Amino acid sequence: MKQFFLEFIGLSLVGIGLSSIVNLFIPEDIVNWQTIVFPPTIMSAIYCIAKAVENGYGEDAVDD
Repeated sequence: MKQFFLEFIGLSLVGIGLSSIVNLFIPEDIVNWQTIVFPPTIMSAIYCIAKAVENGYGEDAVDD
């Protein structure tokens, strides 16, 4: 479970960073903070949940 949270936080931060870099080249009135934060966070959550399901993480999983 610890790996899940570390991957989620890491991927979210990388996504937010990349979105912020892209935002530098787009006019300020088009992009707001919600389009920078929400999509990377949602995509990171979906990726981590899919990976957890694939690897068999669950309520009875043992942390390493």
